[in-house]
Amino acid sequence: MHMDDALFESLLADVVAKGPLALLAQTPTTGTAADTAGTRPDTTADTTDTSLELLARWHSAHDVTGVAFVAGAVTVSDNAGRLTALGLDRPAGTQPSTQSTTQPLTLAVDQQHIDTKGSCVAALAAGNLAPHTPMDLVAGDASGTVAVVLGGEQIFTRKDMGSPISCVAVQPLPDRLARIVVGDTFGAVTTLDMMGAVAWKARLAHITLPQPPDADACRIIRAVHPVAIRDAGGAVSHYIAVCDGRRALHLVAEGSCHASIPLPSQIQCIASGQFLPLPLPSAAGQPADPLGGGTVDQDIAVGGLDGRIYIVSTAGLQDPEQRTFQVISYANVGFAVTRLARFRPSWLASSASTPDWLLCAAQIGKLHVYSGGALLHAVDTGAWVWTLDVAAADDRIALGLLDRSVQVWQASSAPSLAPAAQ
Repeated sequence: MHMDDALFESLLADVVAKGPLALLAQTPTTGTAADTAGTRPDTTADTTDTSLELLARWHSAHDVTGVAFVAGAVTVSDNAGRLTALGLDRPAGTQPSTQSTTQPLTLAVDQQHIDTKGSCVAALAAGNLAPHTPMDLVAGDASGTVAVVLGGEQIFTRKDMGSPISCVAVQPLPDRLARIVVGDTFGAVTTLDMMGAVAWKARLAHITLPQPPDADACRIIRAVHPVAIRDAGGAVSHYIAVCDGRRALHLVAEGSCHASIPLPSQIQCIASGQFLPLPLPSAAGQPADPLGGGTVDQDIAVGGLDGRIYIVSTAGLQDPEQRTFQVISYANVGFAVTRLARFRPSWLASSASTPDWLLCAAQIGKLHVYSGGALLHAVDTGAWVWTLDVAAADDRIALGLLDRSVQVWQASSAPSLAPAAQ
């Protein structure tokens, strides 16, 4: 279907007034009814519910649009244009809760508020941008402004991108400072440095080929995610994985699209890591990037509107431009998938052959946790999970929910890797 001018103006007004929740809820799709209808999950029960403990909970006065771990605290963005830092120090004499989320601990909050001086914060991402800070924040708002918050404490720069922002990410690079990656509602991807200097900008529709039947799909950039891919010769290339309203995953670098990988469904979230078991122990885990850019991604996970998670495997890839990627159905969640994140608990550090955990949020009040395609947890959150982040060093997971609450969960022990009972 074509998106006429009236509909586009309506969507634009909604994102400025209400934030991304209203935008993605109303975004038209061109798929069949099967793309958005719930399907029966492959696994439905949680047999390891004691390995994730509810650590704390906090309730915001505004809609929560993003969460990010910075310096041991959780920073929360909202639709009022504010960032709030929440301390996680538990009151003396209390313990983590293993009970239902209906009776959580109240978060011991050392609040610090930062006014971004913009509209609704539509996207939030953490990453190391400056050499003198361990972790920084990037906030993109619905009026098109990107704010860089050094150390999560002070706004360093603000940059007007010219279009409402739908997603942001931080891309680590091997021989230079990290870049900020911005996706907007007009279908453009932009990279810039912490000073606001633009490295390149390109509309995805102009650098990719039409892919029927989605040629007329709404081109809002749904997700941007940096990936580093190693080919069979050992060379590592750095890309930005991008998805819009089409049934494809695009790998973009320096303003050019190097691969468009067809997928069975429209997607709206991306994660990367090692999600599939590898046959050779020496090839397992997250091998070091010889160029110094961080880690190499063996698998790219994407969440579909058809309720499934797909893995785009790069194993044995000869050349990204040859498009020799393998698309594998990883799990059937049963509801449209909205967020994915890699999580590797500390006790798996010595087990290189064990896949990473894959955290999944969907249009249901649960957080699904998978390992190797098997469902480990179906944690009841009480409301839809809108956003999430992980602190791997502390084995913690932060969730932002549509009921304006924030939950922090602690992974405390290694569960069985057996599939959940059906």
